[in-house]
Amino acid sequence: MIQYGLVHFSATTFLGGKGYYTNLLYNMRIPLIAQLIVQVVIVVIIFGVLFSALVNIDPTAVEAAAQTGNINYIPGVEQNLNLINGLNGLNGLIGLGFLVWTCSIVGKTYDFGGVKGCLSIFIANIIVFAGVCGCYFAIFAAFAGTISNVAQ
Repeated sequence: MIQYGLVHFSATTFLGGKGYYTNLLYNMRIPLIAQLIVQVVIVVIIFGVLFSALVNIDPTAVEAAAQTGNINYIPGVEQNLNLINGLNGLNGLIGLGFLVWTCSIVGKTYDFGGVKGCLSIFIANIIVFAGVCGCYFAIFAAFAGTISNVAQ
């Protein structure tokens, strides 16, 4: 809700959109729920493939791979790694598709196009990034001050 509050802020303040925060949340419910379900299913499949590969590993093959540094001594690992990499790529493409979908929904909610919708999401992410960097800097400065006081 905070992220989309910042999207609303950037869409109305910086980009001149005409819309309401409650409408944005209402319009975003279906894509966000669909994205959660699809990507959780993919991650569960990835973990299933990973753990099925780990269950069937021969301990002597693991020792041979550790001694030589060559993972090819473990039978079936390369196939599982290729499948996991393919599923990760599919997950990224699906995430990109959902991003395009959410950009168009933000654009429709605030009566401007999908490009400005994408730009409002980008501006919101910049605001979040700046806030996180500020918090890290403040925490780092506090720890540095504490270490400096302890060292004296």
